[in-house]
Amino acid sequence: MTTAEALLAATTSAAEALELSDRGRIAAGARADFVLVDGDPNADISVLRTPAEVWVAGTSMHRL
Repeated sequence: MTTAEALLAATTSAAEALELSDRGRIAAGARADFVLVDGDPNADISVLRTPAEVWVAGTSMHRL
């Protein structure tokens, strides 16, 4: 499994499997759970270990 496939499996594909239509994507009306990282997780997945910000339901929960 490539890094891109792993990220897709953990986000969009997981939301679809659980029938959570407002999750796993960035779009108007979606829940807005996401992390911001300093780097490209496709190139180096370890950047996900130290997110710059964590957002849950459109609210910033953690900022470094």
